[in-house]
Amino acid sequence: MALAARTASRAFLRSTPATSSFRPAARSARFALPSQGFRAASRRGYASEAGEAKSSNSLLWAGIAAAGGVGAYFYLKGGDASVSSKEFVPTKEDYQKVYDAVAQRLANETDYDDGSYGPVLVRLAWHASGTYDKETGTGGSNGATMRFAPESDHGANAGLKHARDFLEPIKAQFPWITYSDLWTLAGACAIQELGGPAIPWRPGRQDKDVAACTPDGRLPDATKEQSHIRDIFYRMGFNDQEIVALVGAHSLGRAHTDRSGFDGPWDFSPTVFTNEFFRLLVEEKWQQRKWNGPKQFTDKTTGTLMMMPADLALTKDKAFRKYVELYAKDSDLFFKDFSNVFVKLLELGVPFKTEDRYVFKTSESNHPLTQDHYEVLNLPFTETPTALSKQQLKAAYHKALLKHHPDKAPGAIAKDVQTTSSSSSSSSSGGGGLSTSDTNPSLHTTHRYTIDEITTAYKTLSDPYLRAEYDRSLRLDRARVAEREKTGTVFHTGLEIVDLEDLACDESDADAALWYRGCRCGDERGFLVTEQDLEREAEHGEIVVGCRGCSLWMKVLFAVEDGDEEDT
Repeated sequence: MALAARTASRAFLRSTPATSSFRPAARSARFALPSQGFRAASRRGYASEAGEAKSSNSLLWAGIAAAGGVGAYFYLKGGDASVSSKEFVPTKEDYQKVYDAVAQRLANETDYDDGSYGPVLVRLAWHASGTYDKETGTGGSNGATMRFAPESDHGANAGLKHARDFLEPIKAQFPWITYSDLWTLAGACAIQELGGPAIPWRPGRQDKDVAACTPDGRLPDATKEQSHIRDIFYRMGFNDQEIVALVGAHSLGRAHTDRSGFDGPWDFSPTVFTNEFFRLLVEEKWQQRKWNGPKQFTDKTTGTLMMMPADLALTKDKAFRKYVELYAKDSDLFFKDFSNVFVKLLELGVPFKTEDRYVFKTSESNHPLTQDHYEVLNLPFTETPTALSKQQLKAAYHKALLKHHPDKAPGAIAKDVQTTSSSSSSSSSGGGGLSTSDTNPSLHTTHRYTIDEITTAYKTLSDPYLRAEYDRSLRLDRARVAEREKTGTVFHTGLEIVDLEDLACDESDADAALWYRGCRCGDERGFLVTEQDLEREAEHGEIVVGCRGCSLWMKVLFAVEDGDEEDT
């Protein structure tokens, strides 16, 4: 197989499977997946070039500003702004509705940066909390004073107007919630919706006026190193381990020249919450970028990623580095520690009146799975794709139309079941055998599919391209449910993104090569990709495979080369 060097632009497909070979896809700095098909993973993926950013969802280092307030309005069953706080006490269900509204807006508004406002909402919550000073008790998320100048004009808060404006329709929809609570809740929502850990959240912040604004200069300076980092974070009350865990939020977003002066994303999936920031810090070689901007570093492999001096300082300091290495190896540990310290950050300096924290249901768990087209047509679905002939599909389509025809009312279905049961019982020897309805529980169901659902299922499964896209979505949906049922947590470790060259290649079979990679469940060949798999997904340049031994998933990027092309 001819391997091509990675470049900044995305590799493209240039030949037919019969005359082609596979190579790693060139990784790119920007990302945008289709808006449908994946839920928790929906705003994740790749685009073709770095391009010009529309707005910033970047730096945590660039600053963390305090929050402050406008008088709160309250609503009750219809948005009555005249309802007072004494008359309306919001419940967990009310806050879940706010979460759902933020999540829905995140799903619908995809015209920001890499396809999601999520990272900039995390940055807003970060900046609205991290100005806390434990000695004076000032700053922190209690106040939302970033609504006022000069705090809104602090350099560290450049670009956060996009996040604040994004949340204004939510504030109008739920006028009873304070800006302080809304901003932090939205940050927790963004972490969860982008595949991160559950963030227990507590209400009770009150908005303040301009007099509570914090002074400029309380925020980390990304151009400085470990002594400065400790000064800033120790002031808030964090230790070394917590500092490293918090900085892991750099797995989201990107820096922009019109905000911080820096430029680029930290990793290849800036709208997916992962531990990739740490892995890249440890495994990638970083070299100083030659440009007219501030001192920053770029990855030697692709030249598309970015690290700031404060990021690399984490690897130079022995106390910091041991946590960087831990989190690079253990995603679950990072998720757990990040959740704990992010909760702490959001609560700094807040005089709460309750100890209750809420863990919100994600949009993924609030919605049913992708419509199961195989179930609609009563066809088998397997984890490994199986061929379906046109005749099979047509036969299944016509049977489904007859079975679920509008003229077949529920009563008629029930009558059919009863008749089948009776007939089967009478024909069994001695009358003691099991009826068809006993052995086939599906006959008891009265669920009916519409003509549109049946037609959609048929058209999707009949088209090879649509079926491949649909199968990937269905597999991921099922994996998320399995992970949630197994661990009780949001599915977050199931879509590691790797390059084909990250997998080992076994060419012992002369007829077909096999790529494999070990999984942390212990299976040394947990993830398997065959040449046939790559040929099937050649048009897409990526394939999603599940581990043979557990519920983890991996997306493998690749491209196709002409068979007569020279090795590079």
